[in-house]
Order: sequence, then C-alpha cells, then structure tokens
Amino acid sequence: MVLIGVLLLTIERPNAQAELCAGNWFSAQAQEELPEPADYMRPSTLPSIGAAQGIFTGEISSADSVRGAVDMVCLPNRPFIGTELYWLPEGERGEQERAWLRELQLDFLRVEVTAEEVRAETADDPFAAGFVPSDFSYLSERGWRFDDPERTLSNIMPYIGGTEGLVRFPLMMMMHYGGESYMGNPPNSDAYAEYFLAVVYYYNVVLERGIKYWEVLNEPDWGYADVPVSPETYAAIFRRVAARIKAHPDPRVNSIRLGGPVLGSGDPIDGGFPDGFANRTDDGERAWRAYIPTLLAKGSREGAYDVGFLSWHDYGSDTWDVPNNIYRLENLYAIFNRVNALYAQSASYGVPLPLVVSEMNLAAGKTLPQSKAYYKNFYAALWHTSALNTYFATGKVRMLSHFYWKGNDFWTKGLVYQDADSNDELVRNPVWWAYREYIAHTEAKILAAYTGLHDRLLDAITTTDPTGQVIYLIAVNKDDSPRAIDFRFDAPQGFGGEVLISKRSMQAGGGGLYGAPFAEPLITDAYQWQPIQLSADRQIRYAETLPPRTIVYYTLLRR
Repeated sequence: MVLIGVLLLTIERPNAQAELCAGNWFSAQAQEELPEPADYMRPSTLPSIGAAQGIFTGEISSADSVRGAVDMVCLPNRPFIGTELYWLPEGERGEQERAWLRELQLDFLRVEVTAEEVRAETADDPFAAGFVPSDFSYLSERGWRFDDPERTLSNIMPYIGGTEGLVRFPLMMMMHYGGESYMGNPPNSDAYAEYFLAVVYYYNVVLERGIKYWEVLNEPDWGYADVPVSPETYAAIFRRVAARIKAHPDPRVNSIRLGGPVLGSGDPIDGGFPDGFANRTDDGERAWRAYIPTLLAKGSREGAYDVGFLSWHDYGSDTWDVPNNIYRLENLYAIFNRVNALYAQSASYGVPLPLVVSEMNLAAGKTLPQSKAYYKNFYAALWHTSALNTYFATGKVRMLSHFYWKGNDFWTKGLVYQDADSNDELVRNPVWWAYREYIAHTEAKILAAYTGLHDRLLDAITTTDPTGQVIYLIAVNKDDSPRAIDFRFDAPQGFGGEVLISKRSMQAGGGGLYGAPFAEPLITDAYQWQPIQLSADRQIRYAETLPPRTIVYYTLLRR
C-alpha cells in the first residue's frame, strides 16, 4: 500500500511542492511581452450526465487517512500535448486526416522551419530601407518565399490558432538546412541569426501570430552531415541568435522564448532500478551531459537570461538490446529520473525554466521489424500512456510532443498511418486512440501520481479542474499478468459527499499479445455515473487489480 500526498514529488523531495508553488512563473508576464499559452485544447465541458449504467465495483472509496489541505494554486499545470507535422492534404483528399487531428484536441504542433523553404541564398535584407511586408512573398523576387503554396510552412500554419485552427499554437524548430553555403555547417554565423530574426519578424510582426516558443536547431549532439557540434559551439550559436533577437525593438520579437539544446536521445539507461536514467554517466560519445550546463553558462549575453526553455528528446532504442532500455515497458520509470535531473541542472541558471520534451516515442531512428509492429499495435498505446503518466507525475514538464503525426512503412511512428500494408488507406494506429482518451481524461491541474518507482509495470495519474469539482484518474497495467494497485491521495477541499463516478477501460483489439495491426482498441464503459459516498475529511483510496495490458479511465464528478 502506498500513501501519497498531493504529488508523488512530496515523497521524493520534501520541498518540491513549495518549489513548484514559488515557481508559478508561467502566469507572471509583463504587459509588453507575448503571453504564454494559458489553457488547453481539450473542451472544458464534461460529458452529459445521464442515468446510472452498469454496476460500480468499489475501486474508489474513502481511505482511513486524514485528508491534507490542497492548495489549488500551487498544483502544477498539466503539460501541453502536441505532435510534429509536415503536411496536411487539402480539400476532400485530406478531410479525414484533418478531422482525426481535430478530434484529438492536441494543444500544439511542432513545426520545422528550413532555410531553403523560406529564403534563397541571395535574399534581400528585410530590415533595409524600402523593404515592405509584401517583399516576404515568393512572388516579390526579393529572395523570400514564406507564402509559397508548395512549402511546408504555407501548408501547416493556416491550421494553427484561430477559430478554425486544429491546434492552438505552434512550437517552431529553426533549422539551417539548405542554407549551409552562406550560414555555415554548423551555422555559427551572423547569417543564421539574421535568418532566425527574419522568420520571427515575419510571423510575429507581419502576420501578428504571437508565436512564443522557438527552438534553436535540432539534435545538435548528433551533428550535421558528419560535422560534429560541440556544446561550446552550440552555446555560441544560441548566443548569436539571442543577441540578434533580444536587440530588436519590437516586443513581439524580443519577448519570445528561445529554447535548446534540443538534444537527441535513443540511449539506454545508465544504472539500474529505481534511480537509473539515460545518459546519467554515459554520453554515448556525443557529450550529451555537457550540453545543458554549457548552454546555461555560455548561451546568454552578459548579465542576461536569454535561455527561455530547455528541450530534449526521449526515445528508447530497438538496436541496443540492453536490459534497462526505455524501449521496454518496464523501464519507463527512468523518464521520471531524467526530468528531475535536468530540472536540477536548470536550477543553476538563477531563473526557473520550462522543460519541453519536443520529441518522444518508443524507439529512435529507422526501426526494426518488431518495432514497426509495436508502432501499429497496442504496445504503443501502453507505452505512451505510461510515458505520459510519468511525465505528468514530475509536475515539471511544460510541453510534450509525440513524434510524429503521419507514419508510413519507412517511418512507422505516426499517430495515423498510410502505406501498402494498410491498402494505401489512411488508418489510425492504436496510439491515436490512447491519446484521444488520455486528453479527454486529464484536467488542468496535476493532483497525485503513482509511478514506476513503485511498480515498474504499473502507474497512475490523477488530475483535477481548477475549481476542484472533477477528478480524472488514469491507470495502466503494462504487464502480461494481472497487477494490483493501492494508493491514496488528497482531494480538493469540498470534494466529498455524494460523488458520481464513471469507469472506462481500453484493451488491445484483435488477436495476439498486443492486438492486430491498425485494430481499434476494445473500449468499454464498465459503468457510468454511479453515485458513491466519499468522506470530505478523508483521503481518496484507489485499489484495483488491473487485467493484463489494460488502461482504465475514471471520472469523479462532485454532484
């Protein structure tokens, strides 16, 4: 039996809640700054309450322990959830794809900006006299081509934000591909900083998009075209960009958040359960552990805090068959340790920094046949649900981006898929269903968690709305055998008396251990809107034996 306070963090680090409350920095914005995203894409309205259905079997009850006070303001916010996207078909051909993207209610898209897509090598200076906004057009012959309909940005950006947007906001990834001849490779040059500034200026000033988060390069630790990028070189590139961006007089430009070092992953875990995490002692020959300390020490202008967020990627690896690889379902506990380790590194900067996992999935690179099967069956649904639970449990992650939206046989990682083995039809992978249910069953505030540090194959997360009127609980059993969970948590003040409860479960669809490829998971409403009594002065107890390879979703609504 595990007794948990407001957050699992209170067990691991006694001062964590106070730190999180003191670090409620996302809401404190100067008026002249671009605002932070402040809410979530998921609808705030609860499902319609009908007549009670099914039979409640007692998984949720009042505990013996006295309930502690919950300060709703101090509870950490749940992360924004997104994916990476490269193209959306227009017209009828893409109608289904766009509908499935909208149905997920993702918060953001990670969008790649490449030099060759937005400017020619001889593009004119957009800050010189006589340059007007229309000169950014691909029709202007000034070397800029932001609105070229054949380019990725022109295709993707109309679907972000506004009343018709499929997601609320973008996370921009600024590459140098196609500009190596004048920027250098790696692009440690004023030319890269100028190109970066022009892109920010175009979207935030000319188009008034108000894009807050911008990443400097992508996975520099892997290098570019066999050219290594040292931590010192990356910090110098970041500092050049920061100097150019922060010196611009328009607050729509100089108040953006610049982030990095956008580290790649795919490494096994260093050390064993329960304190292991990837790259703890082994850099994988890429100086992985040196990047963040070097960026924090050398990436800003003198006396400034130009690093706006830290970002990295989390993957397992199907080619490194080591027993502690996070590719394996029993090793996702390591994500919790890595987030806390990088958060501790950020503390040396002097100001709190958002943490952004801008790519994550179960394996890195081009995958082996077994991994291709895992992406298409219920294994991915189990992996991602457990990974999301673990990130949420830290209370420290600002954004999470699934890599990526639309897969094929070459890169099978997509939430949706289209290739010869799907008869060239667009289909949803089981992980799409897992994300849909996850987003629908999480609220704005993280309340309590049970992680793989307690049971490597079992975890759970509870969230609540800011008013404390609803609690969602998501638990997952990744094991091939039944597994029991028993933990207790505090509830918001006033959450007691008669409460309505619903339970939904998800299991693999089709035959086989993890179901059939592309099979819709078996989703069952075990019961809906059953009345139960919860003591207002006692903790809530969740005790259940979950069947093998099962995800459960609970909704508790104060009547």
